[in-house]
Amino acid sequence: MVVPNLRKRFTAYVIFTGSENRRAWRFLLRRGWRHVGLIVPAYYPKPSLTAVCYSQIVGFRTDCVALDLSFEDPEAIAQAYLREGATCVIRFPVDQKFTGRYIPRGLFTCVSMVKAMISVNAWWVWTPEQLAAYLLRNGGKLVEKSG
Repeated sequence: MVVPNLRKRFTAYVIFTGSENRRAWRFLLRRGWRHVGLIVPAYYPKPSLTAVCYSQIVGFRTDCVALDLSFEDPEAIAQAYLREGATCVIRFPVDQKFTGRYIPRGLFTCVSMVKAMISVNAWWVWTPEQLAAYLLRNGGKLVEKSG
């Protein structure tokens, strides 16, 4: 049995995009700031397929949570999202401490899911735009589009 580490540090890439989905709360969100996704690095003890670092891509859909594993560096995937028209990508250092405290998350939305995965305890953050502002104020850095 593997005992989980009580502290985990990694760099997450939070992807902000627009969405043309006809959700009920669409009128509350500005165009280009309607959806959030996440890229998390996944390190393994032995590199495989010439990749030292893999990426777990978490995409939140209307009806499910989509998980994809990519044999690319998270930075390369973030660049691909920017080339495809993402509003922005923010690199955010995560320090998960697993304290066991209850944190109210609000509605079950893409924002609340990303907040839970990157340990953001700000109950007042409800929209993708508010999440982006929070991340930038708390150590996040914008990923610049290259090429």
